Amino acid sequence: MIALVIALVIGGSSRVQKDPAYGAQQAAPRPAPVRTTVVDNATVTVTRLRFAPGSGETVHTHDFRS
Repeated sequence: MIALVIALVIGGSSRVQKDPAYGAQQAAPRPAPVRTTVVDNATVTVTRLRFAPGSGETVHTHDFRS
């Protein structure tokens, strides 16, 4: 019984070293937000985004140029 446990431990650790994807987490696809246009005229467009519970936008930035 002890030899079996040792063999599994040794075999498991070598698998991690041989397969770099072993144990890697896959990101679940995010559902698209529901978009509702609130104001849309010649000056501005305002859109409300409703995200599913537990989801949201990823952190990002915008370059502002004059």
